[in-house]
Amino acid sequence: MTVVSRQIQEYFQQNYHKKSVYIPTAVNLPEEKKVDSQILNKYGLRPDEFYLFLARIVEEKGAHYLIQAFKKSNSKRKLVIAGKIEIDNFYHKKLLEMAGNDNRIVFVGEVLGDDKDELFRNAYTFCMPSELEGMSIALLEAMSFKRCCIVSDIPENLDIALGHALFFKNKNVNDLLKVINETDKLDMAVIRKYGADAYDYVKDNHTFDIIAKQMDYLYQSI
Repeated sequence: MTVVSRQIQEYFQQNYHKKSVYIPTAVNLPEEKKVDSQILNKYGLRPDEFYLFLARIVEEKGAHYLIQAFKKSNSKRKLVIAGKIEIDNFYHKKLLEMAGNDNRIVFVGEVLGDDKDELFRNAYTFCMPSELEGMSIALLEAMSFKRCCIVSDIPENLDIALGHALFFKNKNVNDLLKVINETDKLDMAVIRKYGADAYDYVKDNHTFDIIAKQMDYLYQSI
């Protein structure tokens, strides 16, 4: 049995007395290429002038914490919420109501392919306020795009982003607000340094070549 996080590994050991092998998630490093996307123009977005949330729109991903904090922030930037919105979904309606008439908050729906890459490539920071995770592919992708990230301090996020991201206390809107306001004032050189460090970490630990070798070693050992 393989698991993608050390927390899941501990869970199976403690609750079922089952040993497992930790093999983390992998992502492709983005290619430097011109993409066929008009998503920035469509929503009036400018490079480095928006915060990005990109995930499934479910409660445990914590978009409500982010919207609450951002509405209280002093930022002149925008907050982009990327993920499928269904108007008859109670949680989705709650998020739309929370955003209200704050024209800084932009819902762009589900994004894939070049549109997703364009948002990652141009975000000021990527925000991951999730209450729980296995190992977040979206976070690894954002790091691979050299994005500075703001993430909740759950163990699953600390495992891959500690030292390469900005953290706030899980489920704590006021602490997230503080981090957003502080991040908003950072020099771009600092933002770029976080992004570069995040990229190096992913390149050295989470590419498919690296993870495939770990999986192959496991298969050969059986």
